[in-house]
Amino acid sequence: MNQKPWEVISELLQREELPALDQYLQGLPTGEQVRALFRLTPDEQEKLLTLLPPESAADLIDDVPDAQAAELLDNLEPGEAASIVNEMDSDEAADVLAEMDREDVEEILSLMDADEAAEARQLIDFDPETAGGLMMKEYLSYPAATSMTEAVADIAIRGEEYPIYYLQHIFVVGPLGRLLGVAGLTDIAGAKPQTRLEELATPVDAINASAGLDQLEEFFESRDTPIAPVVDDAGRLLGAIRRRAVFDAIAERADESYLKSQG
Repeated sequence: MNQKPWEVISELLQREELPALDQYLQGLPTGEQVRALFRLTPDEQEKLLTLLPPESAADLIDDVPDAQAAELLDNLEPGEAASIVNEMDSDEAADVLAEMDREDVEEILSLMDADEAAEARQLIDFDPETAGGLMMKEYLSYPAATSMTEAVADIAIRGEEYPIYYLQHIFVVGPLGRLLGVAGLTDIAGAKPQTRLEELATPVDAINASAGLDQLEEFFESRDTPIAPVVDDAGRLLGAIRRRAVFDAIAERADESYLKSQG
């Protein structure tokens, strides 16, 4: 008789067969991973997230609704939770941390990489249903005077950290970090080495950090872009927001409204 995924995971947890466990989970479709996770007992869930490499645990947490993800992290030791949050995309981490008590959040942040913790603090200070609360800090930006040689050298080092579409949205900033425009990797690769980024930058529509979900929905429905820059009132670049993050948040809001209407 074929075993259910959560039964296989439970057995692997009992035997603490970490490589087999990680490999088995990665072979499951995302929906099946989440379903299996919630068929485990609370003790098994905690053991699973503790035994998995932090990056694998972060991938799993990413696909869980924010409130449930927060509960899962809250059941872990702060150090274990910190190692997982450290591996999450900044926007996903902020969404989950925003669901937790601030005292618990600060304990987790105190155990994280200092730069990652600083980014998370900035994001969770925004309303979670605004561009500032949904934006991420993983993006590429360079000062306007950066040469093609300098940009290419840096992208060669950091580029593999980002999905390919990020590399077509490289933000160019001027004095005080004000957004000037955007350049793509193809533009940079075809330019002369001494060319400066400001010569390649083209105007780009930005969204204010205070913009709410309705405004964000309208913004992305009228533009064919997977990612957009987020700025403050002075036009300074604060982060980037993904189309997916906006529509995930809209779907979550609709689910919450439906549940409230059902009492």
